[in-house]
Amino acid sequence: MLEEYGAVDADELVGGGLLWVVLEPVRWLRMLCRELGTTFVAGVVLVYGLSQGFASSFYRVASDYYWKDVQQLQPATVQFLSVFFFIPWVLKPLWGVMTDVFPVRGYRRRPYFLFSGILGTTSTAVVAMVTGLPVTSAVLCFVGISTGVAIADVTIDACIAKNSIDKPALAPDMQSLCAFSSSLGALVGYATSGMFIHHLGAQVLNKVSMAVKGMLQTIKYPVVWKPSLYMFLSLALSISTHEGQFYWYTNKTAPNPGFSQEFVGLVHAVGAVASMVGVLIYHKYLKNYPFRSILFYAQLLYGVSGLLDLTFVLRWNLALGVPDAVFVTLEECVSRVVSRVRLMPMMVLSTKLCPSGVEGTFFALLMCIDSVGMLTSKAAGAAVLRALHVTRTDFGSLWLAVLLRNMLRLATLAFIFLVPTADQTDVLVPRELLDSSPVAMVDEEEERLQLVKLASPHTDDDDGVSRRSRRALQQKNRHHLRSKAVSGATVLELKHHSFSSAPSKSRAEEVDGILSSDAARVSSLQRRIDNYRLIRSSPEEAAIASKAQVPVTSGAKLRTLNYVATIGLGGGEATVIVDTASELTWVQCSPCDSCHFQEDPLFDPSSSPSYAAVPCNSPSCDALLQQATGTSCGGGGDQLPCSYALSYRDGSYSRGALARDTLRLAGEAVDGFVFGCGTSNQGAPFGGTSGLMGLGRSQLSLVSQTMPQFGGVFSYCLPPKDAASSGSLVLGDDASVYRNSTPIVYASMASDPAQGPFYFLNLTGITIGGQEVEFAAGKVIVDSGTVITSLVPSVYDAVKAEFVDQLAEYPPAPGFSILDTCFNMTGFSEVQVPSLKLVFDAGVEVEVDSSGVLYSVSSDSSQVCLAMAALKSDYDTSIIGNYQQKNLRVIFDTSGSQVGFAQETCDYI
Repeated sequence: MLEEYGAVDADELVGGGLLWVVLEPVRWLRMLCRELGTTFVAGVVLVYGLSQGFASSFYRVASDYYWKDVQQLQPATVQFLSVFFFIPWVLKPLWGVMTDVFPVRGYRRRPYFLFSGILGTTSTAVVAMVTGLPVTSAVLCFVGISTGVAIADVTIDACIAKNSIDKPALAPDMQSLCAFSSSLGALVGYATSGMFIHHLGAQVLNKVSMAVKGMLQTIKYPVVWKPSLYMFLSLALSISTHEGQFYWYTNKTAPNPGFSQEFVGLVHAVGAVASMVGVLIYHKYLKNYPFRSILFYAQLLYGVSGLLDLTFVLRWNLALGVPDAVFVTLEECVSRVVSRVRLMPMMVLSTKLCPSGVEGTFFALLMCIDSVGMLTSKAAGAAVLRALHVTRTDFGSLWLAVLLRNMLRLATLAFIFLVPTADQTDVLVPRELLDSSPVAMVDEEEERLQLVKLASPHTDDDDGVSRRSRRALQQKNRHHLRSKAVSGATVLELKHHSFSSAPSKSRAEEVDGILSSDAARVSSLQRRIDNYRLIRSSPEEAAIASKAQVPVTSGAKLRTLNYVATIGLGGGEATVIVDTASELTWVQCSPCDSCHFQEDPLFDPSSSPSYAAVPCNSPSCDALLQQATGTSCGGGGDQLPCSYALSYRDGSYSRGALARDTLRLAGEAVDGFVFGCGTSNQGAPFGGTSGLMGLGRSQLSLVSQTMPQFGGVFSYCLPPKDAASSGSLVLGDDASVYRNSTPIVYASMASDPAQGPFYFLNLTGITIGGQEVEFAAGKVIVDSGTVITSLVPSVYDAVKAEFVDQLAEYPPAPGFSILDTCFNMTGFSEVQVPSLKLVFDAGVEVEVDSSGVLYSVSSDSSQVCLAMAALKSDYDTSIIGNYQQKNLRVIFDTSGSQVGFAQETCDYI
């Protein structure tokens, strides 16, 4: 946390602890202002502090006394009337649709802020100034007040939901800012409420249709409706008995507590302080916990803490010698802390479920569901109070209502399975919903409302704060990996892409995510191969490829890219994902129109004297077209900067300028290295990295551009996914740096019209447990980004049959995702895994490590599957995935057109 906001001197921390406590929130706010924009942060503080904080807290205490003392209604009646006050919150989808598709003079937010303020102020003035107001009119005024707050809430939540999509890692921080502002406003509201308690006073239709359809489409996804259902149940089952308790503890008749108006306001003020403490606890210690874990324990505490209410109503506190005033203050503090800790992850979860383009509408729908839950809670509470005959003066059965409420709170734990196990910074919504707006035909004008408009978060401040923050980020950055020059070769440390995230999913969920993404990548690679064949092959082969009937799009599915390394570029460092199926290396650059979150500072061309844009008449620009990568130069002349556009199969893209700068790899400097300087990058799941390293066979790949330094040779040994494990990426042909335990065997690369960036080999045979599997020889790709080896059906069927025969002693188990050959190995103390060898041209044999043969889906060995999958057609191309490359040194020699293999225990050399 210290390093996240700025460097802190050790002596200052030890000797000035109080000063550090005061300055840390300031550093946090400055970080948010830098990342999100000062006006946005100010807008959140104002809306949540004034509207949800101050106004709502004042409204709560004032309204309670208004209905009791001015209108003199029964508690059950007031509890029933409170249902109407929640109707505007149930209608939040309507307010969301209005803000999303009904712009006023080009603005989608500002007019609704103004309208909500006028409506709320007018309604409040009527209640405060008009004496003898009929109950019906008073109810309408309170509904007007609630509507004003609800509309303001929708507009600011739309901004927050949008920013949570653009900057998912900051979603918990934004919710912390909202909650802290609300709590601070509530503190002021409650503290002053007691003193002032008696002064209370047609294309459009199409757009709306698309917004509603997009909303309905999203809610159908299990990842969306399941947590939404849980949040509803969590709120609905906690029936509200507030009015009954309020009437009881303000009743002056002995033995009731008979608290004064000032004391009630004071207790709520103390509760607001406790609420802020809850925000700090969440932000400091709980925001990195998985959703399911934190919501389970928070709900458990919520139910247990309700026993304090029961103790108070039954007056057991007096038997324990604790005065009413002390006990109720303690109860208020505990309940407010627990409630805040419980609600914060729910708010973060809600922002994570919003699709792009209708974030205002959909977030409003989620809040509507929550409001229906609270409405149900209040209505059920009214029914319970009435059934138990709790009146203005009779509170004999109030304890039963509180007991029932607590039991229902604990019963909610039975539905915790509906909550995802993902981390609070993970992307939950399916990528197709994040990257394509359900209301794509709605005008995408970018309103210039300062509250929403974000300044570039990567511009250095004149006072040097940003530079200090950058240094702090570099110090904390877990993605910075080592590199060194050894014996004429350059060695880069490799880590699995998941090493920076703690496991947060069950084994089945984790495996399902990996295999689903892997299947998508395999499908993407097949389309790219077909694309190259259609462009470059002979007419006969083009006719074969055309049978796939797939659209032409460059780029691979990114979600399964597994390994990262750190390179030097210009004057900085960049941690990039390594991919042997990509042509161009690219990084995110400033100023950035649209960038995903990364932990390194953005590459700044203006700070690098060796940076130069590549003109349109450059051979490098022509090479983009040759590798099926989008490029654009317009019609303004050959000296215009060459631009690139990479679009990936999962909807991600990177666009920007083709440029040159100095590439630094340990002790080696590569001048004039051509790379993509991306200023518009969207949706790519890079997990904090700066971009991508292209290691494919193409003119612009890092391999080709470093030919003079490394001779077109590189190799890798891929590490396991745990944080302690490292592997290595070696650039150069000096085999003395390897730690292989078997001699290197080389298989010749196969030529293919679809060669593109891919590394093709001829697979001539497979041996399983010493038995040769018969099939027709065919081409395969060696790929670093695919996980599971995928074989054409004719080969896979033969391999499957042999494995089933050799593992016949193990009972069959159901298939899982793309893995359809599974066994139940529970109860077996020792499993004999058949050996697996891949045979290439000239009889070159490569033995797969035993850990790469079977894939355990379940943690109890009840579902252990063959780590191979079948492709859809024999016209497809088989792919050797990284799971079968475990503990192998794989050497790519583009100059010699060969790929080498040797056994090696992977580590950073």
